[in-house]
Amino acid sequence: MQQELIVDDQTTPVKPKVKVEKQPWPKSLPERISAVRKVLVEQQAAMTPQDVDASFKGGRCRIANIEELLDTLVTVGQARLTPNHTYVD
Repeated sequence: MQQELIVDDQTTPVKPKVKVEKQPWPKSLPERISAVRKVLVEQQAAMTPQDVDASFKGGRCRIANIEELLDTLVTVGQARLTPNHTYVD
């Protein structure tokens, strides 16, 4: 009888998220990039775009924008995309 082998492909340890005060969503693109980067640095944990969104005030639909900003940070070497599709500093 064969047993199923379960492999954990998560290479980044998940740390507890740090409680930070929610900030307003910045208006300009450079401010947004900086703010998203700051969230990743402060949290020091793997985050989804939804996690990053929860760090800002307001409930607007900005997940697609945040995901694009996170992908930009990955491209310029300021963040990493993990195998389980989360982002880390």
